[in-house]
Amino acid sequence: MPVEDFENDGQSVVNYKARSAALRTLIERGYVEQCSDIAALDRALCEKPVTFYVGIDPTAPSLHAGHLV
Repeated sequence: MPVEDFENDGQSVVNYKARSAALRTLIERGYVEQCSDIAALDRALCEKPVTFYVGIDPTAPSLHAGHLV
C-alpha cells in the first residue's frame, strides 16, 4: 500500500506496509501500536536520520518497574 494512500485514524498500524527499514522493523517487533501520522513518520525515516526517545537507559545495569510504565 503506498504511503500516500494509507489512512490512519489512530488505530493499530500492524497492517501498514512501511517503506523505511527502521519502521518496518519496529512494527514487526511489536514496538508500534498507534501513531497519529504513520505515513509522515515513514516519509521522515526514509528522508533523514530520526532520533527516538526510548524511555530507558540501555547502559543501566538493570531495569526497574518505572521503566514499564
